[in-house]
Amino acid sequence: HLIRHFRNIAERRGAAGAIGKCLLLLAHAVVRIHHRFSQQPDPYGHYRRRLHRLRRRFQATLQRGSQLDERTCKRTRNQCLHLLRDGAMCWTFLQDRRIPLTNNRAERAIRLYVLGTACQLGISTVALMREVCSQGLVNQPVTVRFPMPAQESQRLT
Repeated sequence: HLIRHFRNIAERRGAAGAIGKCLLLLAHAVVRIHHRFSQQPDPYGHYRRRLHRLRRRFQATLQRGSQLDERTCKRTRNQCLHLLRDGAMCWTFLQDRRIPLTNNRAERAIRLYVLGTACQLGISTVALMREVCSQGLVNQPVTVRFPMPAQESQRLT
């Protein structure tokens, strides 16, 4: 999702667009290094050093973005401030090797559950989604128990 956000920022004019282009390049570099490590593992220390260097550049770019003029680049400025505040969550894959770089696997694991819930029950609960995502991210079996719609529970009694 971050790459999509950075692509949108990069399409803006002026200083905001320049910040977005830099963030987009850094995000692509992180993905490229991670995929290269996945396919041909370098020593783990070398991989971590590269990513920490990119992380410092990422933080510096966000810092520059957070200092943009509020009148002309308010959205970009606020997005950079938000990422600076919650930036640690973008790098959790460095602390725990079991956590994947992207959330694609977790999204694929919960896709049918989300569609089923939305279609059959017409509900969406944040707590349920968090639980399913956390199970998928740590390679646990995804287990979900959905509440029965009122019509079916009445039929069963």
